[in-house]
Amino acid sequence: MKTQWSLIVALLFSLLIAVFAIVNNEVVAVNFLFTSVEISLVLLILGSAAVGALIMVFLSLLRHVRVGFQVRDLKKKIKALEEELKAKEALLAEREPEEEAPGEGEPVEEVKVDCTQDVDVQEDQ
Repeated sequence: MKTQWSLIVALLFSLLIAVFAIVNNEVVAVNFLFTSVEISLVLLILGSAAVGALIMVFLSLLRHVRVGFQVRDLKKKIKALEEELKAKEALLAEREPEEEAPGEGEPVEEVKVDCTQDVDVQEDQ
């Protein structure tokens, strides 16, 4: 659902930029360091928006690559820990069960306590 809303917002923003560009249809001079170019303001606005979008895609791609590397490293750690767990479980299974401690296995006698009786509290005077 979040992706759908992001797409809708992006399309509305693109439509807003397109309308803004079409309303501003004059020819303007763009000065670079060593040269000057006359270009339609529509093309300049749309080109700037396109370059901004490409920069955002590139930055997003870098983030996804970094997260992918983190996921790969974490999967390696999980695999190593699972192998260590299997090895420890195998060692534990190989051990012979230890002898029962004295008193283990014998039934425990239950003691009932009546907590409903009134308790007299003596106050120090």
